[in-house]
Amino acid sequence: MTTTNCALCWKVSIRKAPRATRWHYALEVSSGVAPAERSGRFCLDSAGQAAYFVPGTFEDLHRGLRSEVHRSDRTSSVAIEGLVYLLAARTARHCTLTKPRMPDWLSNAARLIHSDYSHSIRLSQIAAAAGVHPVTLAVAFRREFGKSVGGHVTDLRITHAKQELENTQRPIAEIALEAGFYDESHMGRVFRARFGISPGAIRRQSIQRS
Repeated sequence: MTTTNCALCWKVSIRKAPRATRWHYALEVSSGVAPAERSGRFCLDSAGQAAYFVPGTFEDLHRGLRSEVHRSDRTSSVAIEGLVYLLAARTARHCTLTKPRMPDWLSNAARLIHSDYSHSIRLSQIAAAAGVHPVTLAVAFRREFGKSVGGHVTDLRITHAKQELENTQRPIAEIALEAGFYDESHMGRVFRARFGISPGAIRRQSIQRS
C-alpha cells in the first residue's frame, strides 16, 4: 500500500516482506534536498489497493515532518518516529484491511478443541494432531484468538456449564463433569473467579428472571 502527495513531497509505503508476519512502513520526506528516511514496524494484518486522499488531508503532519527534518536536533528522531506512526495510522483507517486466512493446521486444532473441550485435553496432544510443535500452536493460537489454548478451553467449558445451569434443573455436579471440570468444587472455583458468584447462584438468578 502506498500513499503519495506529490505537491507536498512525501510518501509512505506499507509493505510485507516474504515470510514476514508484520507489515513494514517506510517514510520518505523531501523538501528540495536529500530525502530523510525513517523505517520501522507498523502492525497491520494486510492492506488493500492504493488509497487516494483529498489534498490537504495530511497538511498538519507534513508541516511537522518538514520542521523536524530541518531542525535535526537530538529529539527530532523521536518526533519523526511519532509522526510516522500517526501518518501510517491515519492512512490505514482509509484502507480496507483484510485478515490473513487462518492456516489449515490451526483451523484443525480449533475444531479439535471445540469437539473435545469436555475431555482432558493437553496442548501437546492438540499440537501433535495438528502436526506442529506445541510452542508453534500456543503462539499462533494466541495471535489468532487473543487467548491461550487453555484459556479457550476454560471459556468453552464455562459457556457449556452456564447454559445448562440456566436452562435445566440437572444436578450441578453432573453438569460440571459433563462440561469438563474435575468436579463440582472445581467448577465452583472457576465460576467465582469469572462471575464472582457460585454456579448455584447463577441458577437462582436465572430462575428469578424467568
